[in-house]
Amino acid sequence: MNRIFLLSLLLWFQAVSAQERALIRAIDPLPRQLTVYSVTWTADREIAADTAIGVVFPRACNLSQVIMADSRQLNGGLMVNVSGDTVWVQRSGLGEKLAAGDSVEIKIASVFNPVSPDQPYEFKILLRDERAPVLLQTLESEILREK
Repeated sequence: MNRIFLLSLLLWFQAVSAQERALIRAIDPLPRQLTVYSVTWTADREIAADTAIGVVFPRACNLSQVIMADSRQLNGGLMVNVSGDTVWVQRSGLGEKLAAGDSVEIKIASVFNPVSPDQPYEFKILLRDERAPVLLQTLESEILREK
């Protein structure tokens, strides 16, 4: 039993370490600044035309003014919903699916930076489809300036 658990844990760590690291950047990383965040990652699974993508922000970010999201890869229309510390970007179902291995970038508008953006913060990327939410990646990052 313990061998199965350890083998499963080892395979999970290998899968996570093999993934390309997600990046999160702020156009303006100044403290308390209202800015646009860019979240970029490589899809490790197909992203259907009606999938919702969640970006979990650290509690130090203020999401009260988030009004829109945009993506060149996620065509067909996007709707945004903020639930606590998570911005959900819902695909409309009209666009094309993305294949595993495709690069994805979402820009989320009107996020207030934390008071100390130069500290490491934890962000998470989630996918939600007809099955259930799935954690894609957890990343620890400073609020980096977008280049």
